[in-house]
Amino acid sequence: MAKTAVLVMEMQNDYFWEKRLPKFNYDGETLIPAVNRAIDKFQADGCDIIYIAQVFPDTPTNQLVFGFNMEGTEGARLHPALKTVTPWCFEKNTADIFQDDRIRAFLSANGYDRYLLCGVDLCGGILATAKGAAEAGAAVTVLTDCCGTRFDPRKTAETYAALKACGAVLAESEGTV
Repeated sequence: MAKTAVLVMEMQNDYFWEKRLPKFNYDGETLIPAVNRAIDKFQADGCDIIYIAQVFPDTPTNQLVFGFNMEGTEGARLHPALKTVTPWCFEKNTADIFQDDRIRAFLSANGYDRYLLCGVDLCGGILATAKGAAEAGAAVTVLTDCCGTRFDPRKTAETYAALKACGAVLAESEGTV
């Protein structure tokens, strides 16, 4: 029997609050409620909800290179408007969570063979994680109505093509079972 996990990717303060960097132009007023509705729907359907946070060690180099999601900062925390319904929140500092031994071990130990991805950024961590999950032999669905990207329509179209090429299904959350 298939076991499904919803991976809620990088829904952190540094991407949505007023103090965010100008390059993070995500529409939190639309995206956060959409992700929350998906959490409610899929939890009611028996899926596990797992939160993934992009967190960088707070070093001078990372402050210069990234300048956001620094370990131990308020900006690296999940946004307070995001529903948190499970204690499962993993920090990562690679785009593909399947490259992180701790996360991969947790997913394997729990027997997941299907992943529903939502959050940010479609053209970054979501794409990389979808590819990693597909390479691991899992089924992948990207919930397009619950994903944000800061990139232009051309880059978004290229990302959708790359997702399809790796075998991911693109679907809206309401039509997904």
